[in-house]
Amino acid sequence: MTGPTLLLLLLLALLGGALVSAATAGRREQPLAPLDAASADAVRTTTGRARSRALLGLVAAAATAVGLLALQGARPGWLGLPLAVAPGLAASAGLLVFSAVPAARRPPAPATSGSLDRRHPWSFAGRRPFAVPALAGAVLVVALGAGAALASPDAQGRRRTFTAVSADGVVTGTASPFPGGYYGLPVLVVALLLLAAAWLALHRVATTSALPGPGLQAADRRWRTASTRVVSRMATAALLGYAGGVLAVGGSAVHRTAAGMALNGVDGFGAAGTGADVVVFLGALLLLLGGVAVGGAVAAALGTTAAPAPVAVAAEQVGSGR
Repeated sequence: MTGPTLLLLLLLALLGGALVSAATAGRREQPLAPLDAASADAVRTTTGRARSRALLGLVAAAATAVGLLALQGARPGWLGLPLAVAPGLAASAGLLVFSAVPAARRPPAPATSGSLDRRHPWSFAGRRPFAVPALAGAVLVVALGAGAALASPDAQGRRRTFTAVSADGVVTGTASPFPGGYYGLPVLVVALLLLAAAWLALHRVATTSALPGPGLQAADRRWRTASTRVVSRMATAALLGYAGGVLAVGGSAVHRTAAGMALNGVDGFGAAGTGADVVVFLGALLLLLGGVAVGGAVAAALGTTAAPAPVAVAAEQVGSGR
């Protein structure tokens, strides 16, 4: 699969994820109950700040990714290392900016109107948002472990190549890049940084003070749920990108090595080549899903305040239920 083709598929996946997320977001949200003017203003201010925080995080992630791509071109001697760490570093930068944006200033909620429920970083997401990144992380760990075990050192001793030797030891085939320790260790470190940044962002969402006044629990939960969705999709996109990239790069190196051995008349590498093709396909699929997750994160950020706005009515109407 050529670079331009993969880029086009990723862009289509990103657009598809954004369209699907935007379409389904409108169906999930229900209008808020009528609020008095002060409460409606507090809801608009809080959700507006949540949207700004999410968009700033995405802009920071995009800027970091562009900077790493520029570094990739400026430092060819680094052999693709900036590109290897780009997904995790970009997402981590975005999540750290997300966490750094201060909450909207508002008076504290009255003690009698506050919720007694403790809020945790996982309180505003079901099991599904965490299942996909957990699975992608598991695939990444397994792939990096396999890469570390199968990699060979290059001429400078960097474990970034895949080498196969014929049974008689006469013919040797080598291909690179391969996700050995040269790439795998930095990727693993950045993945751990990503998990820490995601946890910090989710903690920020959970511990922000509640909307002041009674009757705002639904509105308060809505912006926290939307913000959690942005964070989880950013982390998911990076982990899917990592897992897919490691599988695609590693499978491609094995495929090229097996093909080279076959061209040199060495038998016994057909199964390895077929298995490598399957691994490359799975890697490309995970990369596409990562693009969908990026599109979903953008749609979630833009849709943080897309639900019907709270209706401000006179305080006496709210109290009487009219």
